[in-house]
Amino acid sequence: MNRSYLPAEWHKQSLIQLTWPHKDTDWAYMLDEVNDCFLKIAYEILKRQNLLIVAPDPDSIRDRIDNHGADIQKLVTSKINTNDT
Repeated sequence: MNRSYLPAEWHKQSLIQLTWPHKDTDWAYMLDEVNDCFLKIAYEILKRQNLLIVAPDPDSIRDRIDNHGADIQKLVTSKINTNDT
């Protein structure tokens, strides 16, 4: 039997995941603005927690976060094609 476990929001977690917006998502019409917002969210998460970024091109996002001086030792990326955030 496969048991699923959905911990409460206050339960200790190992990371937070952001699925990054890109030109093939619903955010295309305002992509620059939403990218800036997601970068700010990522900076704040990395001050406190490990972060997983899922995106078709995670290296470019990693570079932008690294250029801002965030702790990229706490950043994990995964190259996955997505169509929504």
